[in-house]
Amino acid sequence: MSPEKFVNMEKYELKNDIRVVCIAASSFPDGIQEAFDALKKRTRDSDGTLYGISQPDRNGVVQYKAAKEVKEGEAGQDGMETLIIPKGIYLTETIMGWKKRTGEIPDVFQTLLSNENIDKKSFCVEWYKSEEQLVCMVRTNS
Repeated sequence: MSPEKFVNMEKYELKNDIRVVCIAASSFPDGIQEAFDALKKRTRDSDGTLYGISQPDRNGVVQYKAAKEVKEGEAGQDGMETLIIPKGIYLTETIMGWKKRTGEIPDVFQTLLSNENIDKKSFCVEWYKSEEQLVCMVRTNS
């Protein structure tokens, strides 16, 4: 699907920072499911809110699978790391039925990142709101 087909971009205000515990995928994109599975096993007390967080590095893309931290210090357990999804205004695109449309996710982020008001130092965030709804988010400079 071409990026031009994503026309439902909206702004969303994240009012508070979100502290997440996360596991880095061993590779991108092949190690993503393995990281998700490991995260789910280690965060049984989570409220169920899951995220994908990615950022480029000199070797390509670093992808983390993350869950909202339930209790402080949770990250030190089981080799998990902590990241903060910063509050602010995000440009978003929602993908309904995302499990059957995972191939579209890179195109959505490419479109979001083409906006000139994007915070170039911020993460690309996948917010898995449900088994059906995925919100792709990139923080703006606003």
